[in-house]
Amino acid sequence: MGAAGGARRESRAPERFGSWRRAARALAVAARQSAFVRSQLRGSAVRLPALLRDPAAWRELRPVTKDDLLRDQQASPPFGRRRCVPLTEIDLVVESSGSTGKGRETHYLSRRGRRRVTRRWAAYLAAIGIGPRDVVALAFPIGMAGGGVKHADAYAELGAKVLRVANLTAERKLDAMAYYGATVLVATPSYVDRLAVVAAETGRKVRDLGVRRILVATQSVTVDWVRATEEQWGARLHEWYGTSAGLLAFSCAGGMVDARGERGTLHWDPDFALQEVVDPATGEWIDGDGRGELVGTPLESEAEALFRIRTGDEVRFRPAGSCRCGRDWPGIESGTVRRLDDMFKVKGVNLWPSYVETTVFGFPEVRDYKARIFQDEARREVVELAVLAGSPPGPAEGLVTRLGAALREATGVSFAVRVVEDAVEWNQTTAGEAGKARRWVDERPGG
Repeated sequence: MGAAGGARRESRAPERFGSWRRAARALAVAARQSAFVRSQLRGSAVRLPALLRDPAAWRELRPVTKDDLLRDQQASPPFGRRRCVPLTEIDLVVESSGSTGKGRETHYLSRRGRRRVTRRWAAYLAAIGIGPRDVVALAFPIGMAGGGVKHADAYAELGAKVLRVANLTAERKLDAMAYYGATVLVATPSYVDRLAVVAAETGRKVRDLGVRRILVATQSVTVDWVRATEEQWGARLHEWYGTSAGLLAFSCAGGMVDARGERGTLHWDPDFALQEVVDPATGEWIDGDGRGELVGTPLESEAEALFRIRTGDEVRFRPAGSCRCGRDWPGIESGTVRRLDDMFKVKGVNLWPSYVETTVFGFPEVRDYKARIFQDEARREVVELAVLAGSPPGPAEGLVTRLGAALREATGVSFAVRVVEDAVEWNQTTAGEAGKARRWVDERPGG
């Protein structure tokens, strides 16, 4: 009885993450249209009939990796063998950021697909309170990456006005925001800090700008950073998660941190995507609200059929109905998305930035960090960790000692820790307005 009950619960597991039935139907169609999907099926430990009738079989469909996509593009440039519509129907072409160092993926939408995606983005933004009265300062460039152009499309759908300020200096961004009355800012967390510093240098207070909502992405952040930034700007912070392949999640009206000081949720519409959270080592679905790798299937792209894409992002799953907003949509925890594939070998030890980040942000006085791996004059490997301390930071020497000891305990590697207390100095060296913030730099030969 108990075993059978467990089997029944397991068979429903994909529905925790989105619409398995829609995904299965889309797979059946794509298998007729896409050589790439047929190759994926041949490499899986399950056949199509089982995938169409048994939800539990879905996890046996071999996931797609970045390397798979790059090889497909190289074999049949530029769109690969995964294209499912005529060339004349392709409308929007985007590229991944290339932040993993492996190359840039190409992804694309048909005209109908772009329209559906735009409406979905707009619905997410409307749910957090953005509408036609808003003026949006978009600090992400409208270039080949997908984030900027999809944001711009969505705000136009809502009737909001978009200030395309990405190519302006920080000073000119602030001028434009003040002149046009920007009510929404879209930027990386690092660049939000940068704008505040530049405003202070020029005798302005960002709180006086009138920004009421700030949308951020690409970095994990502490709860204290969210609270301090909201207080400084007088604005509510929200987050979105997106990939060039079309996976997407947005925080709800509750924001990144709710009234109780708890982290919010990035939701996705279960009819728009099936976004599973799995153990990256075993491929098993995680239990409850555990952490794992996000593996996603976008369900609105007729032009490019993609199923079970490995993102390389570690997330914490939030089951449907668990958010205080009451929405019956699944999601992931806000502010804690981390990379899984950025592993460095230092002194013979595998060093995972996600473990380092968990330890570093366990210290409430730390607002941000960056790491540098290099060889000193004696050719010894050194990992230098610089941290930005909050206000008040407390004794820097004490933080250096405590953080150094905690990092060695967590990783087995000794870190050269230094504390920066001057936000101006920090932002001059870490500012970036687009793309994924790069906290780790490997300066060793071949690094």
